[in-house]
Amino acid sequence: MDSSPRKCWAQGCAAEEEAAHRCKGCKQAVYCGRSCQLAHWNEGGHKIECQTLGDPLHPSSVIASGAHDLPTLCQALDRALLEAARDPLQSDDFLALGNSIADDVDAQVEDAR
Repeated sequence: MDSSPRKCWAQGCAAEEEAAHRCKGCKQAVYCGRSCQLAHWNEGGHKIECQTLGDPLHPSSVIASGAHDLPTLCQALDRALLEAARDPLQSDDFLALGNSIADDVDAQVEDAR
């Protein structure tokens, strides 16, 4: 388990203390307090991203988890490319995630050589 201090996910939060409140949906987003959690849910976009972050193979989840095993990275890359093709409005975001994951895959291949 990661014991490093976690910063509040709410945009513009200047709290210095460790974020202690965790989202019960995705279990990844953390907040310094209830007001930041509500603000991020209502105006910060967490309502939309919460479902995807709870999915362990979603490209955002793979990047956030720091996964480095090749099978997981390849599955997440496939998923990013499929989502980019499926949702033209978010294709740039998914392609950026895919590029980031592809860089990790390339690094894994290089390390294996």
